[in-house]
Amino acid sequence: MNTNSKDSYKIHETERKMEVPVDSNSGYKDEKIRLIQQIESGGLPKKIDLNHLPGPLKYVGYAIVFGIPVLFLILIVVSFIK
Repeated sequence: MNTNSKDSYKIHETERKMEVPVDSNSGYKDEKIRLIQQIESGGLPKKIDLNHLPGPLKYVGYAIVFGIPVLFLILIVVSFIK
């Protein structure tokens, strides 16, 4: 009898394997258009992680994300001053 630790984790072919999602950023899933999304875009839509983008593109993204709210606040302050 082999009491190897690997054998204790084996699942019989009739038992259901517990599937744990690997990526918590799995994206929006619409079963009606799933096949079209996989064909056209290579998979489901996912959130953009700015940390994994090339440098210049990352800085443009940060400028947009932080620049627009700052400009909006400046607009509000200037409108009260006038």
